[in-house]
Amino acid sequence: MGGAEAAGAEVTFVHLADFELPVFSVDLEDRIGMHENARAFKKLMMEHGGFLIASPENNGSVTAALKNMVDWVSRGTDGNPGRAAFSGKFGAFLSASTGGFGGVRSLDHVRYLFGRLGVTVIPEMYPLAHAGKAIADDGSIADGKIRDSARAVGRALAGAMMRAAG
Repeated sequence: MGGAEAAGAEVTFVHLADFELPVFSVDLEDRIGMHENARAFKKLMMEHGGFLIASPENNGSVTAALKNMVDWVSRGTDGNPGRAAFSGKFGAFLSASTGGFGGVRSLDHVRYLFGRLGVTVIPEMYPLAHAGKAIADDGSIADGKIRDSARAVGRALAGAMMRAAG
């Protein structure tokens, strides 16, 4: 982390675990409306012009938690169309896996998902292989080459957003 900040972007760090949600279904939405945590997360997304998402790979795809959040947030609420939190925004993605591929398969899925929702997905991405060895308990990455490669994605996202802003 740190590449987007180093490039001059304002960054808000978010952990999906802080926004616990039930599994999305239209039936549940009809009963309870927009879940309060989904509403809070959508508000946060609406306030930002881009997303740098770092996520592990689960069975070759995005995590259930990430997909569930997208399903909740992509619903229309508070006078905003369903894709309002995504459309016209920029996105960059990093993945991690304990295996040798680094979550590269999940990157295809998450890039497709966000692209379908109207996010401009930048080409830069980074799959972190053997994440269990590369990431310390405090979340830091000791290997400078790996850290620089991950930070380059954040710098590229910030650069794309700044160029678009003029």
